[in-house]
Amino acid sequence: MTGVSNKPKIPSNGTISYLLGAFFLLMSLGSFGSHGYIAGLLFFLAAIFTIPPAVNQLKKKINVSMPGIAQFFVVFLLVAIAFAAFPATPAATNNTSSNTERIAAPPSSVNSSEAIAVPANQTPVTISNSTPGPANASAAKKIPMPVTTPASTPTQTLDNKGKLDILTSPTGATITVDGISEGVSPIEGLSVDAGPHSITVYLSGYDSQQEKVEVANSETKELFYTLVPTVKQSSTSTSTSEETSTSTSEETPTSTSKTSEYQDAQWLTACSPDVSYVANDMDHLSTAASDYDYASLSTYADALYKDSQNAIDASDLYSVSPDLQSAKDEYRLAMVQANWAAVYTRMGVDEYNKGNVKEGTSYLEQAIPYIKSCGEDSKKATELINAYNSKKS
Repeated sequence: MTGVSNKPKIPSNGTISYLLGAFFLLMSLGSFGSHGYIAGLLFFLAAIFTIPPAVNQLKKKINVSMPGIAQFFVVFLLVAIAFAAFPATPAATNNTSSNTERIAAPPSSVNSSEAIAVPANQTPVTISNSTPGPANASAAKKIPMPVTTPASTPTQTLDNKGKLDILTSPTGATITVDGISEGVSPIEGLSVDAGPHSITVYLSGYDSQQEKVEVANSETKELFYTLVPTVKQSSTSTSTSEETSTSTSEETPTSTSKTSEYQDAQWLTACSPDVSYVANDMDHLSTAASDYDYASLSTYADALYKDSQNAIDASDLYSVSPDLQSAKDEYRLAMVQANWAAVYTRMGVDEYNKGNVKEGTSYLEQAIPYIKSCGEDSKKATELINAYNSKKS
């Protein structure tokens, strides 16, 4: 007697293909909505290669015969690539064990940071202090800050500091700022608070000078002072006056001639060699600059400073007549210009020796106008002296 078999039926290959095709279609729809178009398109192609009517139509269209094993591998590759195309999901972190989260706040320097505590039940604000660029463009994601609890953004405060560069002619003057001695001139890069300051310049034998200056934040203010010798009667004039007074008191009460108070001839004799020294220094200075000989440039800048200062000091010892006073004034001005040219030249060479080419060039360029003015004032003084000599002859 033939028995009835109770074994369960195994689904046919066609049924499995339809089920897989439907699954791939669902994955395609889900991928288009959340994972991107590439994954959705790949799942859709896998569904076409899995559903029998669809794959048969495709074979007729392209006129290609594809074995079952090849069809399987095509579907497998499409599904594998579709899953690989899913974007990576960042791992969630749980900070429930702490009441606060710490976030980076803008630091005082590039590589340091400070931590600001934010309650864990509020949305933190990530503040990135990195320099913008491809390497750190995605280093931090900005999360909207809750309207009810705005986070305060630290503001950069100014340092409220400025600098003073103080130069004098002659150098070596004592400099006080707001009653505090800051050393002797020249002084460069003296840090002071922004705001008003009282500057006092003092050098023995010269009239002191005082000035009120205003320094802005981050400003470097340059101050120049030309010191004027203290007016005093020369010893030669005093002794001559005393001798004349003594001799005339015994003979007659007539006054001494006013021309005896002036020292025109003595001044002309005294300034003649000083002019030659300064002119010689200028020539050597020009040659050294043309040859880029910084060692010689430094040597002759020192010599020019010394000789021009001696010329100024020597000239101030004499009192000349009104006819020669204009020439004496131009002569002194020329020596002052030479003195400043020497100061800036030496400062420029010193900066070059330190490797500060930009600063050195700036100082040397500032020396050029003084050299030019020295030549012009010397020429005027010479013309006035020639006119004086012509008048006397």
